[in-house]
Amino acid sequence: TTKAKATTYVAPVTVKKPVTKKPLTKNEFICADGSIATLQSVSTTKLVTSGQKLVNLTLESISGELAVSQEVSYRLVYRNISDTELSNAVIEVSIPSDITFISATAGSYDSMSKTLTITRPRIGAHEEAVISWTGKVAKNAQVGKTVVTTAHIVYTIPATGTASQIQEEVSAYIVGTILS
Repeated sequence: TTKAKATTYVAPVTVKKPVTKKPLTKNEFICADGSIATLQSVSTTKLVTSGQKLVNLTLESISGELAVSQEVSYRLVYRNISDTELSNAVIEVSIPSDITFISATAGSYDSMSKTLTITRPRIGAHEEAVISWTGKVAKNAQVGKTVVTTAHIVYTIPATGTASQIQEEVSAYIVGTILS
């Protein structure tokens, strides 16, 4: 008998040309969707590409005790930490259900959603602003209950390139316990 030799077939190999991409400039970055955005400032680009937000947002209790039938006041401070003007900013503060809204230094209050809304067409580079509001703890609020006041700001970073507008959101909250 004759033994057959094994035949080996070689699959054809397609050689692809290497993809060359134009290097990014110091004020460009790649967005999550793959588009490239160009910001006005190199330092703002560094903040964005390092994962930092361009606005610092703090929320604090400034007076009163979170106790049944007592008035309490809060302060929200926001600051644009970049050297770029931000636009189309909307700040929303969610007031806990156990607090009845009384007044605020800015914005409009919607009693149905218990939300204080402040709209800012522009926030200048390094601009800081303070918004204060007062409320009263309900008579029937449950003593020992934990309540959370939350705030968030949404803003637009002006850019050019394939991504002409980039939106970001920053949140802050304060937790308290209702006292007797």
